[in-house]
Amino acid sequence: MLLAVSGIGCPHGLELAGDGRNGDGEAGDPGMDIVASVCGNGVVEPGEECDGDPLRPCATACSTSGVRACAECRWESTCAPPPETCNGRDDNCDTICDEGFECCAGATGRCDGGCRTCSASCSWDACGAPREEWCDGLDDDCDGRADDEVWCWLNPQPTGLAVLDLWAASPSDTWAVDGTRLLHWNGSRWSALPPAREQSPLALWGRSGDDVWEVHGAGSASASDGTLHWDGSDWVAVSLDVPVLVQAIGGCATDDVWVAGYMGAAAHWDGASWSATHTGSTARLQAVWANSRDDVWAVGDEALHWDGATWSRADVPMGERLVDVFGFASDDVWAVGSTYDLVLHWDGTAWSAVPARGVDRLYALWGASPEDLWAAGAAVMHWDGLAWSDVTAEVPSLVPEAYGLEIRAVHGTSASDVWLGGLPGALVHRSDGRWSALSSGTAYLAWLQDVWVSGGGELWAVGWDEWDGGAAVIRCDEARCSEVPVDLDGGLTAVWGFASDDVWVAGWRHEESFSHGALLHWDGRAWSSVSGAPDSVLSDLWGCAADDVWAVGEDGVVVHRTGGASWGSVRAPTDASLSSVWGISRDDVWVAGNEPATVLRWDGSSWTETWHEGWVPQINVVWGLSGDDVRFGDLEGDIYHWDGTSWSREYAPESRADSITDICGSSPVDVWAVGSGGLLLHWNGTRWTKQPSGALGYLDGLWCGPGGGAWAVGDYGTILRRNP
Repeated sequence: MLLAVSGIGCPHGLELAGDGRNGDGEAGDPGMDIVASVCGNGVVEPGEECDGDPLRPCATACSTSGVRACAECRWESTCAPPPETCNGRDDNCDTICDEGFECCAGATGRCDGGCRTCSASCSWDACGAPREEWCDGLDDDCDGRADDEVWCWLNPQPTGLAVLDLWAASPSDTWAVDGTRLLHWNGSRWSALPPAREQSPLALWGRSGDDVWEVHGAGSASASDGTLHWDGSDWVAVSLDVPVLVQAIGGCATDDVWVAGYMGAAAHWDGASWSATHTGSTARLQAVWANSRDDVWAVGDEALHWDGATWSRADVPMGERLVDVFGFASDDVWAVGSTYDLVLHWDGTAWSAVPARGVDRLYALWGASPEDLWAAGAAVMHWDGLAWSDVTAEVPSLVPEAYGLEIRAVHGTSASDVWLGGLPGALVHRSDGRWSALSSGTAYLAWLQDVWVSGGGELWAVGWDEWDGGAAVIRCDEARCSEVPVDLDGGLTAVWGFASDDVWVAGWRHEESFSHGALLHWDGRAWSSVSGAPDSVLSDLWGCAADDVWAVGEDGVVVHRTGGASWGSVRAPTDASLSSVWGISRDDVWVAGNEPATVLRWDGSSWTETWHEGWVPQINVVWGLSGDDVRFGDLEGDIYHWDGTSWSREYAPESRADSITDICGSSPVDVWAVGSGGLLLHWNGTRWTKQPSGALGYLDGLWCGPGGGAWAVGDYGTILRRNP
């Protein structure tokens, strides 16, 4: 029964019985005078979630921005997806990208005589020749496979190297370089070109979205290799005849571009060709900025100015080395240096210091206006026309705050479109006054040593974390990686598994100033430590079944898990430090080590020594496809092959600084090896050739899947993937 009630305590004319409130002036609330809320009166009353409320934003099942409606004073359980728009995504969650349009933006497809690309307006471009495959999740060469036969970063993404330079044409068109490859932002995601074979991309400058330059070295600091020019559809090589490394580029027009580098080298592009110019300096030049054809600055160990006819030297306070230069007019130019809080300003007559107090190092400059200038390095600083302010705390980082920020590049198109790039592959964007990370990754400070990939594509990588000193475990699916907590004061060197709930890891633990062996198992929920693990540090794992797993380590230690329950020692005829174990079956297992160099073969009951060639450097890995097709790699970069009868050296490196750390393959004509300095080798059945990996530190672990897929892990949390 609904009763009309008057009284100032009940502004809507209703009071719920038993609500504990005295809305009508009574001394108490006996719980009898009012009974229910009214749905539809526009007021959210007790027992209602909403009443005439506007649509509420929500996230759909496909991660787009949808809405929930209020129905019968309850929020609908389903998040209604938005209508489909042309953006290269499935907005309405029906698994169809850009439904209702001609094609999905950014997609590629076959056409008569070649390949075509779907434009940003969701219409097919003209048919042309297929381009090389990029790391972008698309079938760029129109062969029916995406990202095939190229090595792409899985962690961090889109790169794990330092972003050295940035250049933005628009909010949906930005380029970056990381020293091994070019990266591109299309407004929704980053993609990457394959790593350059013999090139080292260093710097970028552009005039428009179809007029962008990249300058690179020839893989060393001794000479420049050339430049690349982007015409809106492809990168084209343009020769640069400069005898020393060029590492800076800038300009003011399509036919007025400058490069500069070591030994005062400079060259000019006039719209048709590059020509070297004489600066009169032997300084290392690291940055170029051009205001006009007769107003160009090149800075580094010196500050040089071009007046349209000649270069001249300008005095710099304290004679400091400058690393970047940017300006707005001939009398409003800024430069930063690599020493403490060095910021300089040119007023048309002289350079003067305008310190950014408390900043350790600054590497990059860019601004939208004289009242909106950014300087970045170990901090991010903003100039508002009057003073510098430190906004570092607003910028997200992939490393712990105490480790410190390292920004190497800044660029943008407006006050609301600013990019920062740096370590570790950091790409941070400012839009609508807020910074957000558009790169991702985990355990950047981890030194990853080994990798295992399940048949379903789940990846496990192990190592140790330089930051906290503990073991590191990373698990990845097709798109993302995350850390799996493990309580181990030490490090992990090996991983092997049979399913996502049956994974073994091995390594060492610290105890009373000594290192002892560690062996742990993951059951899908938690880690358990193997009791009675060997005292010696363990280095590798291999198994052919859940009840047949091997581990090896220092002092000739070999342990074997049989029967699906217990681990036991297997006596090996060596006290060498064993570094690797691999097998074909239960009765054909190989182990290798060093000091002295050792290769042993287990036949199910006893060991046979197969290496009799005398001393060789440390053997890091043994692996094979069959009993008469086995390889091992050593500390000095050699690869030896066993043909069933004898060993022969199959590969000798150009430099003894190389080191082979792991080997794997999918067939006799598809074998990979990794090692120091991002070393990546491929065997095609006839010979070994170097391949670009895109990594610079050690690659220590390698896994090969059926059909040619491969994964490599290494320093700084590096995880690379190659699709077949």
